[in-house]
Amino acid sequence: MQASDAVILVPGFFGFGTFGSPDGPHIAYFERVAATLQLVTGWQPEQFVSLEPPPTGPLWTRVECLHTRLEELSQRYERIHLIGHSTGGVDARLVMNTKYLWPGGPLDRRPLLDRIGHVVTVSAPFRGTPFADRFPVGLELVAPAATAISIATAPSVLEGPSQFWNAFSALLPDGWVPKDADASEIAALADPAVWPQIHAFLKHIVEDRRLIGDLSVRAMRKLNEEIDGGDHRLIESFVTVAPRPALMPTWHPGRSALRYLYALTYGFAHPSADSGLDIPLSDITTSGEPRMITSEQAREPLGSNDGVVPIGSQTLHGHAAGIVVSDHLDVIGHYPGGYDRAGRKEEHGGITFFDSEAHFRDAEFRWFWTRVGRLLLDPAP
Repeated sequence: MQASDAVILVPGFFGFGTFGSPDGPHIAYFERVAATLQLVTGWQPEQFVSLEPPPTGPLWTRVECLHTRLEELSQRYERIHLIGHSTGGVDARLVMNTKYLWPGGPLDRRPLLDRIGHVVTVSAPFRGTPFADRFPVGLELVAPAATAISIATAPSVLEGPSQFWNAFSALLPDGWVPKDADASEIAALADPAVWPQIHAFLKHIVEDRRLIGDLSVRAMRKLNEEIDGGDHRLIESFVTVAPRPALMPTWHPGRSALRYLYALTYGFAHPSADSGLDIPLSDITTSGEPRMITSEQAREPLGSNDGVVPIGSQTLHGHAAGIVVSDHLDVIGHYPGGYDRAGRKEEHGGITFFDSEAHFRDAEFRWFWTRVGRLLLDPAP
C-alpha cells in the first residue's frame, strides 16, 4: 500500500523548491523534511514532490499550480497527501475546498479530491496576517533583499562577505550592474548551477507581488466567508508559536542582529485586539500527545505569533493537531546553528532571517517531522 502514496510539499510566501542539484551545492525550502519523512514512512524519495508555485503570485495561481500537480500524480498514485507550510497551507486548504474556484479551473473537482489523503498544514495564515496589512512595503522590498542576503550567506552553498553584494545586485535594474551568471567573478563566488536559479527566483518576486494583498486580514476574512462550508476533507493543522521578544535580546556573537530583526517582525505580526486573532494559546485545543513540542531551552514567555503569523490565524476552528514552539522558519529546518544539550555542535544551521530564542534545533526538528510522518501512515485521514 505504501507504494501507492505520494506527498506534495507546498512552500509558503517567497517559497521555492530547490536551488541547485541534489548531487551538488543546493538550497531546499523544506530543508531535510523529505529525508526525515522517508525514514519514518519507509517511502521512496520519488514519492515526495516539492511544489514550486509562483512565490508571490496571487493565491489562485498557486492553487492552480497545486491542482495541476495533483492531476499529474493522480495518474501514478492512488493516494496523495498534502503538506503545506505558511501560505502553502492556505493553498492546500483552498484546493480542497469545493466552493473555491479560479479562472479556467474545473467547476467540480470532487473525484480528484477523493484521492487526497492527509492534508497537513504548518504555520498557515488561514485568517491572514497583520504583517501584510502593516508592512506591505517591507514585504515587497525588504523581504526579497533579506531572502537574497540569507541565501547568499548560506555556508553550504556560498562563501565570503562579497556575496552580500552579489545577492543584493540581483534586485537592481539590469542596466545598473552586469548579471552574466557565467562571468568569472560570479562563477568564482557561487556554483554556476545555483546562482542563475536564485537570480530568476528573485526577479520573479520583484515582478509579481500580488500575494501580499491576498494575505491581508481583511482579504482573508472575505475569502473565508465566501467558501465557508466547502471544505472537502478535515485539515490537520500544527500551530507554531515563538517566545515574546525581550526588550533587550540576549547578546550572542553573530546572532544579535537576527534577534532584533525577530523583535521587529514579531511586532508587525502581533494581532490587534479587534482583529479576532489575538487569542491566548490556552484557547487552542489539540489532539494527540504531547500537546506541545518544545525545547527545554526555549525562552519564556511565549508570544502571540511565530514572527510572521498569529496563532489565532493558524487554525480554522480553534483546534490543532499540535503546537510547536518555533519561529516561522525553524519548523522547516531553517534555524541558527549551535550546540545541543551535551555541548556537541548541531548537525545543521540553515538559512534564516531571525533568531527567536525558541532554541528549535535538530532534536525538535526530528521530533516534529517524525510525528507528521506517523500521521501520514494513518490510513484514516
